[in-house]
Parts: sequence; C-alpha cells; structure tokens
Amino acid sequence: MLLTYSGSVSAKVNACWVDFYADASYQGKHFRATGPTQLKNLLNIKGNNWDKQIESIIIGPNATLTVFENENLKLTLTEMANHPVLMKSLGITRQDILEDSEIIFHANARIPGFGDYHFYHKIRSLKIECNESVNASKITIKNNGCWADFYTDTSYKGKHFRVMGPSQLKTLVYIKGDNWDKQIESIVVGPKAILTVFENKNFKLTLTEMVNHPVLMKSLGITRQDIMEDSEIIFHANAKVFSFGDYHFYHKIRSLKVECVN
Repeated sequence: MLLTYSGSVSAKVNACWVDFYADASYQGKHFRATGPTQLKNLLNIKGNNWDKQIESIIIGPNATLTVFENENLKLTLTEMANHPVLMKSLGITRQDILEDSEIIFHANARIPGFGDYHFYHKIRSLKIECNESVNASKITIKNNGCWADFYTDTSYKGKHFRVMGPSQLKTLVYIKGDNWDKQIESIVVGPKAILTVFENKNFKLTLTEMVNHPVLMKSLGITRQDIMEDSEIIFHANAKVFSFGDYHFYHKIRSLKVECVN
C-alpha cells in the first residue's frame, strides 16, 4: 500500500480511500484502506481477521473499489471455466459466474449492507484504484456540452442522473445512492458527447465469449457483427432516445462510457 506522495498527487491519494465496517449501517469494527492497493486476503488487517467479515462500506471521492468472493482477487470463472460440460448442463454462462464473483463500486458509494447485493459475508479480497486526476479548468470548458442524462421511464421521465464526460461506469449498481443496473429506459446525449451503452458489466461484449465457439455460431447462423450489435449501442451528440424498447435493449444496460468530442 503506497501512502506517501507529493504535490498534486498527494491530494489525489487523500481522497482515494475506502472505509470498511464489520456491521451494517457503518457500525462495529472498522478499518480504512488507502489506494491504490490490492489486498489478496483479509486474514490479518491491522491485527484482525476480516475474511468474510465486511458488511458495510464507504468509498472516498477519488476511489473505485472491486470486491471479490475469493482470495487472491480470483474470479470463480477461472475455476468453472475448466468444466465447460458441467457449465452447459447447469445452463451457466461465463458472464453469470463472473457477475457473482466480483462487484465494482464507484466514487462516493455508500453500502449500508451487502445483503442487498447477495454478497453477505462473502468478501475475501479487494482492490482499490485511484481515479485519474485532470486539469479542472480544462475539463470545465470541455464538459459544458459533454454529458448524458439517464431516466428510469420512457419520455425522459422518472428518476434521473447525469454523467459528465469523459467517464466510464463499469457497473451501474450504485449511482448516487440508487441501483441503476438494467433500469435505464430513456436518454438525452449532450452536444459534445458520444455515449456507448453495454448489456454487460465492465464494457464486455458477449462476442468475446461466443467467438470461442465458431461451430456453434455457424450452426445458429450467428455472425460476429450480430452479437456485437446486441451487446453495445453507440449514440452520437444530441441523440435523444425516447425508449430503449425500440432498440431491443429494454432494461439491458449494465455499463456505459461517455466520451467527449470537439
């Protein structure tokens, strides 16, 4: 864990931290981890065994946290992938297992209890990344038109949040206090933004998995382009989407990117 920096980087690290609590609602035993860092196991953290003991968290304004249900930051996928016949017989996909093995939380997230995420007393390792710092004066000018608005209902109604670009949201599980995973139904894209939405977390395309099975793709009459088009959609500046049902993307969005254009 790196703790000593200088200059502007010092300010960045000051905000790159995560607080962990043994009980719900930020109660009980507590420790803070400062990023960037990777804790491959939680057996001895400041003299205490935190393995499968974390129940609530608070994330600093410049940090991204990934928690894993295995030690050594390992995903269950790496084990199950060795048994494709078993996976097929159980109807389990690689993406299913991947999503059950890690959760990513963004800056300022507050999680009062992991039971809501089916991750109760499962955390065995974790990773904290520090978000890139940028020149505030430059980004303010650029971001005047670089944004995207998201709504839970059609016609730009219901709950709403705005993302300023450039930005990448690897998951929508916790956005300003709400779970937006598969909840976005309409959008408005700013005049200097390009928005890409994905039906998988971590910007992953189904294509990356299906392409490993060319015989199956051929037998189903599926092309690489077919799968890619079902996995992401790109919207350009000033786009307005009344309803994602028109794009066969109804309640499918699980991650997104906002890029800025001149």
